[in-house]
Amino acid sequence: MLKRETRITEVEYEIAVRELCESERNSLRAKLVESEDAREELRKELDTAADYINELEKKYLKAQETSIELLKHLKNAEFEIETLK
Repeated sequence: MLKRETRITEVEYEIAVRELCESERNSLRAKLVESEDAREELRKELDTAADYINELEKKYLKAQETSIELLKHLKNAEFEIETLK
């Protein structure tokens, strides 16, 4: 009889441990899903920031090209003015 009660107690303990493990596993899975969602959101924000930076770089390069072109025209105009003097 004592062995039977001991065995029942052991089984009840094992069931409690399994339930606790299952609960912990479910909690960890939920946290994993949250982390994956947050990671995806950060990835989207990073992609958006990268696109914005690329656009700014294109505009900067275009502005530099325009500046160089204007300087060339200015230099030519200065040369023509000196030539006409």
